[in-house]
Amino acid sequence: MTTQDQLKDDLDFIASTVRRNDRSGGLPVLYVFWALAIAIGFTLADFAPRLVGWYWLLVGIGGGFGSMLYAGRVSRQRGISNSEEGKRWGLHFMVGGFGWLATALPMMTGKLSPEAGAPWFLFTTGLVYALAGVHLDRPMLWSGLLALAGFMVMQLVAVPYVWTTTGLLMALCLGTAAVLTARK
Repeated sequence: MTTQDQLKDDLDFIASTVRRNDRSGGLPVLYVFWALAIAIGFTLADFAPRLVGWYWLLVGIGGGFGSMLYAGRVSRQRGISNSEEGKRWGLHFMVGGFGWLATALPMMTGKLSPEAGAPWFLFTTGLVYALAGVHLDRPMLWSGLLALAGFMVMQLVAVPYVWTTTGLLMALCLGTAAVLTARK
């Protein structure tokens, strides 16, 4: 490592130590983007199921990369150079993505009907968001608990348009995180 690289690392370490409580946290605009994307995508499953795969291929992957780029840009504008935190966010939601894929797998293989499987996305989301709240951005904890409560209600009460209901509950959770994060 060159002297200049070492100096940059040292200054980043000092800055992150001084700003221990100045973590970048979640970005309300990204929470709102994902709330809308999820509400639309899950509603498609009830009303235009042929479009769902293409929608999530474009919005899921594109939105993920776009979120990563946007968050990085905002952090740099705020003067926060904390690549470790960015890696934690990225790794957390990459693991969450695998969790959502694992949730979809029984439906994709025909072992679980889509109607029975939809609420399980809310369960997975609850865990992913609650753990994000514990480790990354506290308002996500409350969103995760709200998602888990919604999952429990959906296990006890039959609802029409189960995909739309699930998507709207997930969007509500993200909207809650956006509001709570904006208040910080």
